[in-house]
Amino acid sequence: MSRRPSNPSNPSNPSPFSFPSVHNLHQVLSVSAPCCTPNGRSLDHSLPFGYPREQPPDYTLPGMEDPTLFENQGNEDINLCVICQEPLEGPPQADPTLPNVLEVITVSRRQYHRWCIAGWVANNNTDPFTREEIDPQEIAALLQFRPPPPPPPPPPPPLTLLQAIRTGSLARVQRLLAVPGIDVNMADDDGDTALMRASLSGHTAIVQQLLAVPGIDVNKANNDGTTALIMVSKRGRTDIVRLLLAVPGIDVNMATRNDGTTALMMASWYGHTAIVRKLLANPGIDVNRATNLGITALWFASKKGHTAIVQRLLAVPGIDVNKANNAGETAMMLASKYGSTDVVELLLAVPGIDVNLADDEGWTALVNASRNGHTAIVQLLLAVPGIDVNHASNNGNTALTYASFKGHPDIVQLLLAAPGIDVNLASNIGRYNGNTALIWATKKGHPAIVQLLLAVPGIDVNKANINGGETALWLASSQGHTDIVQLLLDVPGINVNQVDKNGDSELTVASWNGHTDIVQLLLDVPGIDVNKANINGETALGYATVEGYIDIVRLLLAAPGIDINMKDDGGWTALRSASQRGNAAIVRLLRNAGAV
Repeated sequence: MSRRPSNPSNPSNPSPFSFPSVHNLHQVLSVSAPCCTPNGRSLDHSLPFGYPREQPPDYTLPGMEDPTLFENQGNEDINLCVICQEPLEGPPQADPTLPNVLEVITVSRRQYHRWCIAGWVANNNTDPFTREEIDPQEIAALLQFRPPPPPPPPPPPPLTLLQAIRTGSLARVQRLLAVPGIDVNMADDDGDTALMRASLSGHTAIVQQLLAVPGIDVNKANNDGTTALIMVSKRGRTDIVRLLLAVPGIDVNMATRNDGTTALMMASWYGHTAIVRKLLANPGIDVNRATNLGITALWFASKKGHTAIVQRLLAVPGIDVNKANNAGETAMMLASKYGSTDVVELLLAVPGIDVNLADDEGWTALVNASRNGHTAIVQLLLAVPGIDVNHASNNGNTALTYASFKGHPDIVQLLLAAPGIDVNLASNIGRYNGNTALIWATKKGHPAIVQLLLAVPGIDVNKANINGGETALWLASSQGHTDIVQLLLDVPGINVNQVDKNGDSELTVASWNGHTDIVQLLLDVPGIDVNKANINGETALGYATVEGYIDIVRLLLAAPGIDINMKDDGGWTALRSASQRGNAAIVRLLRNAGAV
């Protein structure tokens, strides 16, 4: 971009290279302007005034003979030097030690290279603006002029106490603390004080210095309500906790504003045993204080499985081991849910522990341990006198139904050995309303659990759920669990002709889903109804024909009493269905069997 003179129509925005009042060469050459070397020429000290090497000794340049060259007439759009007619732009001067003679100078809205003006002066020995003679030495001095260096930047403002803390420099902090009137409790925009910053960063020596200042407020909280003690209890800075607790008047029970968490809760949650021990040794510590959600230090430690902390908390007189949070969850429930066996053992040793408490979902410690597969905890809980093994959650599921559904055979075995266990209890909610432990284990395909359940005297193998009317055998036949079908068929009294709410029997759904092995097992049962139709008149043979399961069609045609010409409610026979679908192999089978 070329350097342009100022716009005279806009005096409020003058060009940085404009000289509104120029009277002589002194003013022009004494003003510093940005350096510019036309055409990349370099300076040579061997030439007068540092002219370019290419510059001939004759300093008469094009346009110098024009007597009006320096008159006050110009064009705002000129981007060439008025004297040499070469571009005003160029790379910066390479050698900063050379005289600054290659600048662009604007005079009366016209622009010149400084070296061009120097050439005029050397050639004419006159001031181009006043036409007065000039002493050559004076000219040389003017051309060598360099503007004074800019003033040094102002020194940075002195560090504040908060900034000094950030550097971690004890010496700086000590110097600031010695300043009369220093506010040791000043806070930043977040409300953090010097003590909080030093504590959080682990600057123990600085914390010690700050605590020695009269008037230090150790209980001051930031915008979130967090104090220095809460911060370091969370971070595990034991040495700083010790220093803070030694301050008279420290409030160990202060809680954050957003969630109500105390220093003891933080240390318990993050597993800082040494800090918990120091906090508990402080008179007035409240071990039963809870957050806004009702969570205590014991709850935190039990959920995270911090056994040593739980042990110390339980040793405090008056600890409430049965205190629940806002969702009804106790420390025992949490430890059982997350598999903290050692914590459960500690809690069970506390007099007055209630193992049958349930949360808002109706889940007890036993239900939690059973559904999450914590065998050792289930064993501990079942040894407690008065444990309710049949307690049902809000959806009707018990510890046994959950363990059967999740596939925990070891837990099922333990529960089945418990006195008073009821294997026929069922869930009571949604589409699974009426599912027993046997139905759940069958549906999920857990043959080992099915086998355990079938060995219990009084098990109801024909019990159906409420919404679908599905039995364990029906579900096993539908989903293809051949091994479970075999186990169920071995139970005396099993009903192989029981139907669901749509009238489909076990043989019908097995044929529909193409489970050939199960169809074979069912056909071997005496009394099987091979012609049983659902509410639409569809039979096992009709389903197998429509789906094209030729092996099942062959098995059904061989069954005694099969009605191959039986029609559904739409008047369709098996032969008609096979013909309509173009299944020639099944058509031949049916015709050979006498279908018409």
